[in-house]
Amino acid sequence: MCTQSPFIVMLVACLPDGSILHLDWLNANSRSEHEGQGVPCISMLPYDEMNNNPPIRTPPTIAGRVTAVLTMLGLPPTDDYRRHQVESFIKCNGYQGVLRAVNFTVERAAHTSIHNPWRYTIDAYNGNLARLSYLYLLVHWIESGLRSQLDLYYTFPNGPTRQAESQWHRSPRLYLPRDSVTNFLSEHGHLGIVVDYPKPSSPEIVRPEQSADFLERVTFGWLITMVTYAHGRKATAIIVDPDKRLMPSEAKSKLEGIRKIRNTVAHNQYINNEQFESYQKQLLYFLKVLRFDVVKALERSEEERTKLVQENLLALQSNP
Repeated sequence: MCTQSPFIVMLVACLPDGSILHLDWLNANSRSEHEGQGVPCISMLPYDEMNNNPPIRTPPTIAGRVTAVLTMLGLPPTDDYRRHQVESFIKCNGYQGVLRAVNFTVERAAHTSIHNPWRYTIDAYNGNLARLSYLYLLVHWIESGLRSQLDLYYTFPNGPTRQAESQWHRSPRLYLPRDSVTNFLSEHGHLGIVVDYPKPSSPEIVRPEQSADFLERVTFGWLITMVTYAHGRKATAIIVDPDKRLMPSEAKSKLEGIRKIRNTVAHNQYINNEQFESYQKQLLYFLKVLRFDVVKALERSEEERTKLVQENLLALQSNP
């Protein structure tokens, strides 16, 4: 039997018939269409009626994309009602994302018959969004933690009881490899980071004035570079594994893993259950390194999110 994750994420999605889908499971596999069971409803559409060969090129018209989706699912492309459903869902969510969910449905149909392939596709699409939204929360906490820890490390270089260096960010050579300073400055000019050159070879950041404001403008990729550089100089600076000492190469590899997961989440890529479990494990490890109380944070954020969703659902239902 499929078991559900203890971390539940609810989504509200645009459905093809214009209604709202309340999603409170993490993936299509964990949804039970028979009470007490953890598997999809069996036997209705045989796998061999589906087309597991997606179109080589994206159809240039909405109508063509609808036909491609229905054909892959083994559904009649002449059913006007179903065409309207598929067209609406594609317009809401984008063709490529829907196509990935269709591919997932076809792959699942190779192992078990599916009662309603189009509904299963909707569940697969929204289940992926649920997984991504949960991972986004973990990534957000890691990113915030890295920015905070980096600021503390340079603000109190001699310990928290010594005098603070609140404007450490003014000297890029302090926290960046020398050969990367020019690229860093050129890539952040449009983000509100202003630099002056009191000496030709010594750039100095003049705005923002506060280090915390500066770090908010630093892109995640460069944040990883800065943390990696700090760890290479002092292995107990930020990334401190309670069980072992991380070599600079290990720390860099783990940070790069976080960056890749962040890109996956940001670009709404499809992830399967194995990838989800792997990503979650990596993120939870890193939150442990940052001394984050994940259980308490999840409980509190879920409580607030639930209230927010319920309030907005009531508002949407009262003003359709």
